Amino acid sequence: MDYKEETIAAIATPIGIGGIGIIRISGHNAEDIARKIFRSKSQIKSFDSFRLYLGHIIDPESNLPIDEVLLSIMRAPFSYTREDVVEVNSHSGYTILSHILQIILRTGARLARPGEFTLRAFLNGRIDLTQAEAIIDLVNAKGDMSVRLATNQLVGGLKTKISEIRQVLIEILTEIECSIDFPDEESPKLTKSHLADRLNEKVLKPIKQLIAAYTQRKLWHEGIAVVIAGRVNVGKSSILNRFLQEDRAIVTPIPGTTRDILEYMVTIEGLPVKLVDTAGMRKVKGEVERKGVDLTNTQLGLADLTLLVIDRSRPLNKYDLHLLQKVDTTATIVVLNKIDLPAKLSDKKINAVFQRFPKVAVS
Repeated sequence: MDYKEETIAAIATPIGIGGIGIIRISGHNAEDIARKIFRSKSQIKSFDSFRLYLGHIIDPESNLPIDEVLLSIMRAPFSYTREDVVEVNSHSGYTILSHILQIILRTGARLARPGEFTLRAFLNGRIDLTQAEAIIDLVNAKGDMSVRLATNQLVGGLKTKISEIRQVLIEILTEIECSIDFPDEESPKLTKSHLADRLNEKVLKPIKQLIAAYTQRKLWHEGIAVVIAGRVNVGKSSILNRFLQEDRAIVTPIPGTTRDILEYMVTIEGLPVKLVDTAGMRKVKGEVERKGVDLTNTQLGLADLTLLVIDRSRPLNKYDLHLLQKVDTTATIVVLNKIDLPAKLSDKKINAVFQRFPKVAVS
């Protein structure tokens, strides 16, 4: 069946207890469904577009009121999907929203698939593919910068740059075709060197800039994984708690307190950061600890940045050196912890072993 012949509906707000929940209906039958289930005190005969109407949702089968709502209609093409759209603003809560949605589905709509409202907006020319992707990024944004980047793309930032590159290619292609059709007409713009320079400046460089910008945007949207690693009892969990500014990981003088992987999301200057506290390295005592160490090795392989914690109040041992072999030398910071205690690790030793790494000292 053609999607234009189907009217779809779905709950548009997150499920949960709250003051307001919204159900959206889109399609050629949206207004007819609204008329069948909505009753206002003033007995409205004609709905104006972009106006809120106070009334009740009525169950057509029992003729009983379900909830007092605000209803609005946005007629095509001036709506998100460029179809007739109805939005029902009811009280929130899973029971009431589900009840109203079921009434709408019984009255002629079908349940929308995930992302189908945005799909219809794309198919109907309301947005292009770059804007559809921007909507996903905006919904999933984890920080202020990712919101700004997604909004810029949504209002056409990426589309404009792609259109400019496309226009240059069309112009070059047109000039080449003209030179073929009219070979006697000489043009300095059609020499190989001129075309190569033009393609490089107007096409290749902008494309490379877009690729580089994508890498940066990906970091702001998806964030980075920071793995805190070290042998047992070097203070990894204490450092995690400092980042979180609260006690989320258990801290005790007993070695091996952390046996599992602890993950927490924080935002640092707008950048989403997944902090991963790992099990400390030591001689394995049992299956549980072995699995914890295996998970640590796995996380080290996935890390965008590793904080290798070294206890300066104790000499280095083989587990410190083992971790040193595991980490990415280009994406590791050595954290010299417990500097408030008497040092058992000299500056000379530190510089000799960790000379390739940036270092920071904490207590």
